[in-house]
Amino acid sequence: RAEPLLREVLACRQKTLGQMDLDTVTSLRSLVTLLAAEGRLDEALPLLQQAISCLRELLGNGHEETLESMQQLATLHRAMGSDDLVLPVYEEMLTICRANLGDSDPETLRVASATAGLL
Repeated sequence: RAEPLLREVLACRQKTLGQMDLDTVTSLRSLVTLLAAEGRLDEALPLLQQAISCLRELLGNGHEETLESMQQLATLHRAMGSDDLVLPVYEEMLTICRANLGDSDPETLRVASATAGLL
């Protein structure tokens, strides 16, 4: 029941605010979360990739929301059985965290630990 409403909000925001607006991206991410929760991973994946692309441009690679979406991408790849795509996402996140937060930041350490677990 929520999907039609989320799609309606997304379409309205895309029309009025444009694709490259944080509110639009938030609506896109909400739809991704719903689709993933329903197991509709193939539908969620391209939308999540689109959201990440927008967040990179709007907020930058090192922003918390961008990193959260990248984490969601890794989780989605794992759920889809695409384990070979999980490690590259974590490696990119680790590079971003080190560059933006430093080696000893708790988030960098969390990503480094998760990356090491995949090796």
